[in-house]
Amino acid sequence: MAGSFRCEDCEAPARLVVDECLVCDRCGDRRIAVATGWPVLPDPAPPEMVIDADGREHRIVYRLLRTPGGITALAEEQGALPGEGYELSVLGPHDASCDQLTARIRERVRSAVEHRADGLLVFPGDAGAVPTGTSPAAPPGDAEEDEEMDDEALIHAWEEMDREAVSVLQHALPASLLASAPAAELASAGARLRAGLRSRQWPFMIIGQANGWRRRQDIPSADEELWLQAAGALVSMREESGLPVEEEASVIALQHADWLGAVLGLVRGGVGTSAEPDDLARAIAACEEIESDVADEEEEAVAVAAAFEVVLPVWEAVGAVDADRRLTALGLWGLPRALAQAWGGSIDAVVVTHRTVEGAPPGTRFILTEHYPTAPPSKRS
Repeated sequence: MAGSFRCEDCEAPARLVVDECLVCDRCGDRRIAVATGWPVLPDPAPPEMVIDADGREHRIVYRLLRTPGGITALAEEQGALPGEGYELSVLGPHDASCDQLTARIRERVRSAVEHRADGLLVFPGDAGAVPTGTSPAAPPGDAEEDEEMDDEALIHAWEEMDREAVSVLQHALPASLLASAPAAELASAGARLRAGLRSRQWPFMIIGQANGWRRRQDIPSADEELWLQAAGALVSMREESGLPVEEEASVIALQHADWLGAVLGLVRGGVGTSAEPDDLARAIAACEEIESDVADEEEEAVAVAAAFEVVLPVWEAVGAVDADRRLTALGLWGLPRALAQAWGGSIDAVVVTHRTVEGAPPGTRFILTEHYPTAPPSKRS
């Protein structure tokens, strides 16, 4: 199999590894269907040529994959140089309409290519940093252009950055990331959160206000959902948090790249890694998947560290870090998921096992069917 890059089932070109077997998308989907009961997916949209604002042609190839988090429609530029090209994705639930997902991903491709000639996203796994101007660290366009954008365009631009940041997170996570939450720690944290929210003690009141939990029935009933929303309360605030104005402003000023660099640094270091603000700033500066001014500007590093000083009491309250400000097993599992959820995505949309499979070509996606939910009887093929 080494160097052949051919499907073990049908000899077609392979870019998927399912349970350590190198297969094509179609045969991989059949294996997933057998293991989980979900129906086989239809064929993806045919490749198409999209022309950017400079008149350059981009050949886009589409894929449909059933991932643990749902059905993912992928668009990848074919023939681009290493470190360049487009890669976009749209995630829907396991019973989503594939026609609708395909329409959405094609719309995103046309919008990205036609309006942003420098490229929307560089796949971070092998290519290094997202290039300047398209990084999650900075909104597209300069200040004058932003002022001219209407509210809808601004919201769309920010949502695009959310999606890009989730994609960076998905592909950059280390193999040590826990696949499931530590049950005892999650249950304990859930009980502690509910008690704190009822008492409206600090910092639990901050968590509730930032999430917009005005009534007791607004609080998620499931421990996992409660924890993720609580841990990500300050990442993308739904309402004013109740923090002092200066402190809230410092947290709002944190860019996608700052959150990514800090959390990736923590989970790469593993349980026990320091979450002291200065250490988080250093992790941001060292993160290869992002570009940030933290590495070059001392004033920016100080501001980012000050913002994370505000965030840390929330992370300690949920049990993501301990009293010594060191990452816990619960934080290792949950902080990346809390980030992704705050940005409207899920890291479980693509599961990368980081296992070595001889003959797997660059860009291959690795999947274990044990991570999938089984289909309910009404949805079985």
